[in-house]
Amino acid sequence: MDETAARQVLAQVGLEHRTDHLPSQLSGGEQQRVCIARALVNEPPVIFADEPTGNLDEENEQRVLALLQDLHHQGRTIVMVTHNPELGCFADRIIRLQHGALALLSACKEEQVQVGARAPALAAYDLAGQQVELAHWQGKQIYLNFWSSGCGGCLAEMATLEKLSKTYADNVVVLAVNTDPDGVDIAALLAQQHISYPVIRDQLGITKERYQVVGTPTSFMIDASGKVTAQHEGARNEQQLTALFKQLATGA
Repeated sequence: MDETAARQVLAQVGLEHRTDHLPSQLSGGEQQRVCIARALVNEPPVIFADEPTGNLDEENEQRVLALLQDLHHQGRTIVMVTHNPELGCFADRIIRLQHGALALLSACKEEQVQVGARAPALAAYDLAGQQVELAHWQGKQIYLNFWSSGCGGCLAEMATLEKLSKTYADNVVVLAVNTDPDGVDIAALLAQQHISYPVIRDQLGITKERYQVVGTPTSFMIDASGKVTAQHEGARNEQQLTALFKQLATGA
């Protein structure tokens, strides 16, 4: 086994600082990530993953899922066995077994946004690592805004969105979807901008794909019933945003 390759794959699962430790010195989650690294080091074309995130915390679960998705995009075949139905959103095909028998075989057709149709489900997590669903804000208008830390237009909108999110809090929620890679720390930026509206991270890019976002900022208006009513690409100034939120607040 090539030592350099081994160290590289250990770094991919977040264990670059534990390369000189014995198995007995590792936690259960760390031992699981070592097993994943060992399975990947020889670059197999087919990877069988049995509950690969079972003993992992939220951060490392996302790390491993992102790694597997990247390998899939490179052309590897990933076969994952899991009891977690939420992981189905990462799959191209789903096979469900019940009492040892085939219960369902389906293609996991990826949702895509369409104005006038129900909003695609989110595949994103809040800053505490908890999965977020649009249903949490059912009954309110949602201003779903995709943004990135290197986007000047995104940053220029933040102060106005913060003000409007408070002014129209009873009727409209600003839900910001950050599209930066997992390694980009956005906490300091959010603190500097005094952001209090909910911010979620699309670490695997699945939500961005579902909403067909090409650049940031891109925003979607979702009504109280969960239907996408409008889409907009590019930044808006304060006057434009204020007029829009007045319209959203009245349900127009």
